[in-house]
Amino acid sequence: LGMVVPEEYGGTALGALGIAVVVEEIARFDGSLALTVASHNGLGTSHLLRFGSEALRKKYLPALAAGEKLAAWGLTEPGSGSDAASLRTTAVRRSDGHWVISGEKLYCSQAKSAGFLILAARTNPHAVKQEGISTFLIPNPGSNPAIELTRIETMGLGPVPTFSAHFRDLVLPPDARSGAENKGWQCVLGGLDNERLYHGAIGVGASQAIIDE
Repeated sequence: LGMVVPEEYGGTALGALGIAVVVEEIARFDGSLALTVASHNGLGTSHLLRFGSEALRKKYLPALAAGEKLAAWGLTEPGSGSDAASLRTTAVRRSDGHWVISGEKLYCSQAKSAGFLILAARTNPHAVKQEGISTFLIPNPGSNPAIELTRIETMGLGPVPTFSAHFRDLVLPPDARSGAENKGWQCVLGGLDNERLYHGAIGVGASQAIIDE
């Protein structure tokens, strides 16, 4: 769970190829576990490593690397699947600098037990869709009363619980944003590039298991 984390934070920093090899081997025996490992490393943890502040890295990365916390990801919405930049969840900044989050996300895997959720939200409704998005770190989403998590039943991958998440005027502090304001789409693409690579490795490992059987 610390394959993407540098050694100074308690990880092993295997690099993309090393992580893909590990995920492939896990997937030969359990696709659910492989998916958890891949999404934890490739999405939430890598996002924090690349775009989080040093204070957030020191706070979360050692626990993520040790497996004490899981990282979750909130991007897909009911009206924006492959066209993820069409997201409608909003983050409005109040006069005191706090952010108010409203909207809905789908397929937030392991969100109920996660140490934090990385959320993509629209911060400039007037900009071109890719240019008006920012990303935020939400601690302990499973215990926040402003977030309603509903389990989505899936076919297969049962041990990886995935949820829809409704955000009803969730208030976040000014420093909850990770990455530059209105530049969150670049942050999102970085995570998706990693995750697509590791999902390919899951497919290779599962296919090898079928051949072996």
